[in-house]
Amino acid sequence: MSRREAAVLALLLSASAALYFYRLESAPPHTQIDEAMIAVNAHAIATTGRDLRGEFLPLYAQTAETSWYQPLVIYATATALAVLPFNEWTVRLPTVLFALANVALMFLFIRRLFGSVVLAALAGAMLALTPGHFIHARYGLDYLFPVTYILGWLLCLAVYRERPRPWLLALSSLILGIGFYCYISSIVMMPLYLVLTLLMLYDDRAPQRSFALTSGVFIALQIPFLLWLSIHPEAYMATVDKYGLYDTRQLNAAQGLRSTLSFLSVSQRLDQFWNYFDPSFLFFRERHQGAVFDQPGGSVPAADGVLHRCRPVRGRQAPRRAGSSHCALGVRECTPGRGHSYRAERDL
Repeated sequence: MSRREAAVLALLLSASAALYFYRLESAPPHTQIDEAMIAVNAHAIATTGRDLRGEFLPLYAQTAETSWYQPLVIYATATALAVLPFNEWTVRLPTVLFALANVALMFLFIRRLFGSVVLAALAGAMLALTPGHFIHARYGLDYLFPVTYILGWLLCLAVYRERPRPWLLALSSLILGIGFYCYISSIVMMPLYLVLTLLMLYDDRAPQRSFALTSGVFIALQIPFLLWLSIHPEAYMATVDKYGLYDTRQLNAAQGLRSTLSFLSVSQRLDQFWNYFDPSFLFFRERHQGAVFDQPGGSVPAADGVLHRCRPVRGRQAPRRAGSSHCALGVRECTPGRGHSYRAERDL
């Protein structure tokens, strides 16, 4: 990387950091249920080495009968809490760092793909200013984590196409293998990205050792998951019930998989996925009907919403502060089993 490219990347990251860190501790003004549960489990691990259920350095931290949190967000937060105070800013710090890594990786990937610093800077800036990316970066959650690993994987493959080196294939598989533990959908998606990598190698007529290296690194990183699942077999059925994939009371795992992959099931899921890109849903419906942007015009309300979220909150909308750090993180209001309903604010 030339000095000019490094200067452009540094400027892009500095501007993004200034935006993403601004009022991080108070915008959003309150802590979500998942954010709080991740925080208290991470704090317990950082201080005692055990989660709230007393399990020593668990791979997946169980927080409810049907809920296991992915390890990456737990241990990233625990690492931050091991050296910084237990507060909202520290809990949200890892997600911001992942978001900034996304901006940097986008810059590097586009620079490698098109050879243009201008396009790379534009792509990085567009990602940094994407409302969904900005909003989710300000929660201590793992929604953005897969993006980091996907961009890292793509960057490795882009470099490999120019300079075929075995270590680049190993690194791409290592990234996918670690990314397997970053978000629940990654359990499905990261193996699919591995298949795409193998298809690329097949198209390049790569030697057999390249296939073995790529697959071997990824499979080796799944051994902890397989061992954990053998110890906690109830986690599979509980997760299926939680997300409503199929009726576990009437179907076994094989029947459930066949039902999930049936034509009717796939068509229903594709229809639901496509509806999220309906301009009517995104821009024109009333807020109570679920519109993402509750005014027509697209980017203008989005930019205004980003700025609005960072303004100080006063009066009746000011967040309630409690004496202890646990209360400040919303633990008293997010204890599982109270029968309350919780809804994450996803509007701007």
